[in-house]
Amino acid sequence: MIFSPVRVAALAGLVLVLAGCGGTDRTAAGPPPTTTAVPASPVVAGTPSSAASSTAACQQTKAWSQTKIINWVGAMAATDPPGNVVLGGDKAVVSVCTKVPVQVEFWLVGLTSFGSKVSFTLTSALRKQAAVDGRRPVTVKTPKDFTAVDCRGTLTAVYVGKPMAKAELPVTLDFGGSSSGTVEFNTDRVAYSELRMPGTGDDLRQCHI
Repeated sequence: MIFSPVRVAALAGLVLVLAGCGGTDRTAAGPPPTTTAVPASPVVAGTPSSAASSTAACQQTKAWSQTKIINWVGAMAATDPPGNVVLGGDKAVVSVCTKVPVQVEFWLVGLTSFGSKVSFTLTSALRKQAAVDGRRPVTVKTPKDFTAVDCRGTLTAVYVGKPMAKAELPVTLDFGGSSSGTVEFNTDRVAYSELRMPGTGDDLRQCHI
């Protein structure tokens, strides 16, 4: 059979087209690309910060009555041998979230006697305001030469609120008992007090006018 040149060229073109299609089919039929799964990083729950833990452990005082605050302050208040006031110390007390302001005041007690009667005067030697939260101890040091000697005693008090008014000071002291002890003030704002005397009874009666 004899083909014309034009028909031969057409057949050759058809063969090339079919060959190209066959190559495309072989590529499509190849194996699918492989993928590697990457495991997700584990999620670690965050640990609470020390500040958050501290806040959670403390108590809010907004709903506390004044009596509760006074009792809380009194439970942590003490004086060391030199007479410094220590708030906190080694005592286990509830910690609060907001510091509570307190007044710490020191008075010199002047003693005089007439016959068997002993009278006294109070002179404020120092007053300081401190802020306490029960988490760490706070020390308020006494003023210089704040000692019970000769005819002079000392009185220390820790209280809440404004500075102590004259009408709130004690009007009587127990001169017949121990040389140290607590004092009754004319106010319920006092959380802690300590009176130190140079002696008792007959010792104080030697402080003549």
